[in-house]
Amino acid sequence: MKYISEWFSKLEIKRKVQYIFISAVIVCVLFFIILFFSFMHLRMSESVLEKSTDNLNSIEQNFEAVVSNVNSISKIIMTNDIVTAYLKRDVESQIDANLARSEVYSILNSFDGGYSVFVFRNDTSYIKTGIGIIQADKHVIFQSDWFGYVNRLEGMFTLIPNSSGAFSFNTKTDIVSFARIINDVDTQMPIGMLVINIPVSELRRTYENLSGNENGFAYLDSDLKSICSDMNGDDLRVITERFKDHPETLSMKGIFNTKIIISRKLADSDISLICKSDVRIMEGVTTELAAIIIGVLFIVIIIMLFVNTCINRYMTYPLSKLADSMKKAESGLLMRVSVRTNDDEIGRLKERYNDMLVQINRLIEKLVEQERQRQQAEMNVIQEQMKPHFLYNTLDTIAYMSLENSREEVYGAIETLGSFYRRFLSKGSENIPVSAEIAIVRDYIKLQRLRYNDIFEDEYDIQEDLGDIKIPKLILQPLVENSIYHGIRPKGEHGIIRIKIFSEDDYMHIIIYDSGIGMTQEQINGLMSGSNEKSFGFKATMERIKNYYQKKNVFEIKSCVGEYCEIEIKIPLKY
Repeated sequence: MKYISEWFSKLEIKRKVQYIFISAVIVCVLFFIILFFSFMHLRMSESVLEKSTDNLNSIEQNFEAVVSNVNSISKIIMTNDIVTAYLKRDVESQIDANLARSEVYSILNSFDGGYSVFVFRNDTSYIKTGIGIIQADKHVIFQSDWFGYVNRLEGMFTLIPNSSGAFSFNTKTDIVSFARIINDVDTQMPIGMLVINIPVSELRRTYENLSGNENGFAYLDSDLKSICSDMNGDDLRVITERFKDHPETLSMKGIFNTKIIISRKLADSDISLICKSDVRIMEGVTTELAAIIIGVLFIVIIIMLFVNTCINRYMTYPLSKLADSMKKAESGLLMRVSVRTNDDEIGRLKERYNDMLVQINRLIEKLVEQERQRQQAEMNVIQEQMKPHFLYNTLDTIAYMSLENSREEVYGAIETLGSFYRRFLSKGSENIPVSAEIAIVRDYIKLQRLRYNDIFEDEYDIQEDLGDIKIPKLILQPLVENSIYHGIRPKGEHGIIRIKIFSEDDYMHIIIYDSGIGMTQEQINGLMSGSNEKSFGFKATMERIKNYYQKKNVFEIKSCVGEYCEIEIKIPLKY
């Protein structure tokens, strides 16, 4: 993205306008297409949702018809005297069982449907009839939640999928069990249980006339496992996973095809009916609608072309002429632009440019004068540094020492002087480590003591890991010199000069403290603003630090008149 921005910024305005125009056309077309497809998607989704709801209602009616047919069978069986007599016997009789089975078989044959019937006694024995029946697993039926659930309904029926394997067959027939408790007519006490197994093929017939490429249906049990379905396996797997979180209505969106899935819990059962319908947006686009869309896009493009022409005529072309005229200034000839322009922003830009040229010429003259003054100031700094007064005074002191002191003391003084100037020169380096700067200060103070005896003491508190950090050379010596000459000496008392260096908040803090006469707030303000002409050395030192680190606020002054003066320098460690 950065490279594209840089490339675009270097283009001429004419090219920029062209690219912006092309981008605007593309964005408009895409926006129109997205808007159109969103509208069509909403429209088709509403239509499909309405159709899916109608299909769901129709399938539910077909399902209820199947259940109603089975319910009619169950009522006849439950009220049959021979069947109830079989159930009331204290001990099962084979004769009663055969008679009851024959009655059930006769009732079942009078109805359409390939059902199988089980009539259970309370002692778990049962009779059965129907094609393909093998057996019922009484352990599953009577010793699990299967029988308990039916018993709690107190004679009401329910539908239970055969997922627990309660019934098995000699064919690959899947079933759904219609189950209800049979109560004694006189006592209303349970005397048995009736189970009518409905083949899953009966459920498939409830939606077979509605299935197609755009629709899909499925019956699911309470665990969202498929009882029967005409959907492909992948679709059904995704739908069942998603319906765990969205149990009623679900929309699975694609780019050009969206699936709308709605579900409904079927009454008196743990069975859910799911309807999947595909929303095909392009099927709702007629020839007339496509013609209108193309016409609208064509009109939009024509309008944008007209806008582009106007921009080029009234903005891009005049700006290009103005830019060509301004190029003459690149040769150093700052002459006013004389291109003819309209009385608009471009014309005013030309006038402002001409006014700017006049101001630039004046500023050039001012900058030349400021540069001359700056060079003179730098010369003054150099001259100030090269003054030999300190050297002369120190040599005079050493000369007196040679007359009165031992030669070891004289030798030590000369060695200190040599060490000071060696470090002072630093082989021409502009930057030296903090440890070297401290060594220069130590030598300087030691030489000053030769002249002023012990009128002051020096103390150092240097953080060990800061010794190798490089700083501009000779930023401490001028400040220590000020402490001696403008702080300690005028006070006429024994004083202390303390140098503390430590790191905090990504900054190295250098503090020069003296117990001299201090400064008034007016004097501090003069130093801070640089208006005090007598503080040339201090000002030059702070300017060097500011320029070196490109920081404005590099120092702070604290002082109390007659007690102390403290200068704190803040240097960024991550410079």
